[in-house]
Amino acid sequence: AVVSTQSTGGEVQVRFDFDGKIVPRGTEVHIDKGLHHHGEEPAEAGYTLDELFILSRSMVLRQRQISLETLVHITQRARHALYTKHVQQPMFQLLLDSGIVQLFRHALDTSEYELALQGLAALLLSPTEIFIQDECYPDMSIYTLQPNRDITKDMDHDTVLATDVVRLLVDSQLPQRFWYLLSKHELTKTLINNVLNIIQHLVQHSLHVAMVFMKH
Repeated sequence: AVVSTQSTGGEVQVRFDFDGKIVPRGTEVHIDKGLHHHGEEPAEAGYTLDELFILSRSMVLRQRQISLETLVHITQRARHALYTKHVQQPMFQLLLDSGIVQLFRHALDTSEYELALQGLAALLLSPTEIFIQDECYPDMSIYTLQPNRDITKDMDHDTVLATDVVRLLVDSQLPQRFWYLLSKHELTKTLINNVLNIIQHLVQHSLHVAMVFMKH
């Protein structure tokens, strides 16, 4: 993903370290940090979003885990608007446009489901919104991902994603997968809370979504 930087105003491939922090171009990073690779710019430290997406499909388990861990950190930082000083475009929207929703949803069906849950929580749960709703206005819905009334059944998933992220997740059997994880796996308390908070948040999207979850 190419973005315009605040420092130069030019469009470049922004690179990240494993904590999701931006690595400025030309930064000297020791090779022991593991941030150098054999991509298009092997001299530059850090990984671009495109490289992390490719790494997430690696046949090597640890490479997939590192990629997902990094993307989770990037998503969490984007949710807190921590990239505004570095890039001109909204990083959170850039992640959505890059296909981060599909990536985390796919990973939820693999052995990396715990990282996928963290990623989906970072995508769908805004700490500020949850606090306001749960603590200040418990009876008021302030969910921001509202249904798109123009969606039809013959639309492909890419089109749906561009207009309604929650509907895409529900249509990809997310409720069934959540039921399986809760009933068949010994999840940590944090992951269980992630699942329940995501469900609580998603059902406010529309009656259709609420009914789908109720059936599972």
